Amino acid sequence: MLTPHNYHTWKADIMVFLTCENALEIVLGNENPPLANASFTMRDSYKKRLGLATGMAYPPVKPSIRATTNKLPDRNPAQIWTALSEKFNMATSF
Repeated sequence: MLTPHNYHTWKADIMVFLTCENALEIVLGNENPPLANASFTMRDSYKKRLGLATGMAYPPVKPSIRATTNKLPDRNPAQIWTALSEKFNMATSF
């Protein structure tokens, strides 16, 4: 669980999980949703990985930290990741 004191460890742990689930590029904002005319398989794969990414980036944070992500217009994992990075790790890039 992300706390104000363990961002770097949390980030490393989440990145390993997201890499294993082929969802890291979604969280980093490097992979866009497939086009509407893409195959069902491509759209379904993206949707599942997006769900995994959102599930890993949103729930495992202390409620006091979640206030940062609750302010976002949607629970897009790339937005969550960026907001948490800005809050805890402004000097470090990916």
